[in-house]
Amino acid sequence: MERKMVSLIGFMERKMVSLIGFGVLGFFTLLVMLSSCASVGAGERGVQLQQGAVTGTVLEPGWHLQVPMVQSVKNIDVQIQAYHVKASAASKNLQAVDTEVTLTYELDKSQVTEIWRRLGQGYEGRVIAPAVQEQVKAVTADFNADQLLVERPRVRAELETSLRDYLKQFNILVVAVQITNFDFSEEFNTAIEQKQVAEQNILVERNKLEQVRVTTQAQVAQAEAAAQATIAIAKGEAEATTLRGNAEATAIRVRAEALFANPRLIDLELAQKWNGKGPDTVLGGTTAAPFIMLPAR
Repeated sequence: MERKMVSLIGFMERKMVSLIGFGVLGFFTLLVMLSSCASVGAGERGVQLQQGAVTGTVLEPGWHLQVPMVQSVKNIDVQIQAYHVKASAASKNLQAVDTEVTLTYELDKSQVTEIWRRLGQGYEGRVIAPAVQEQVKAVTADFNADQLLVERPRVRAELETSLRDYLKQFNILVVAVQITNFDFSEEFNTAIEQKQVAEQNILVERNKLEQVRVTTQAQVAQAEAAAQATIAIAKGEAEATTLRGNAEATAIRVRAEALFANPRLIDLELAQKWNGKGPDTVLGGTTAAPFIMLPAR
């Protein structure tokens, strides 16, 4: 009985050892299988390394086979990325200004092996960050502080061009540059506010002067119109007086000519104006009673 028990225990031990051996072997087999596959995610490119050296092979997204313990793959993000920073600089007229810049960029997909060889995955800290600081200082120094505000699109365009030219040598492609804010010193901001207030006051005074000018012009126009009306009335009255005088003179001349041609018209007019009555009082020794000469039949 005891022999059977010992034999059974020995058998179980051997079985356990075999199972453990198969388990370890399976684990290492699985480990080798996993290490022989490399995954490249969407929006990435894989840089293949062989014993740490770049082979020059660029792997597209997906699964790829590799030699375990010999080859490895380093994934690099080639999607469009954004880098935001505040850069301090001085304007052309020596005003301190902090510029908030957002750089949108992507890596040249065809040059990821060169990027890895030169920069590794630290390209943002090694190249982009100092480049933005340097180019912001260079561009800002070309403008006065007030020009940075007024000519903001031009400042942005020049900064974008300078960064594109500089980063191209590192196979980093600039998509866009945005200037999100200019932050000046408190003294400069106060000066700007005072300038704006002064300009507003000037505009108000100009508007007032324009209103006075328009009102004055209206009054002058009204006065000129009234003067023209008065002149027209006076001219009309003078012309009317002249016409009346001419008419009366013509009538007198015509009557004078008629009386000269026919003196007896005076008697006719006297007869037309006589009411048929003699004078109530006749002073003696003065004149005879008036009479009308009638023509003989």
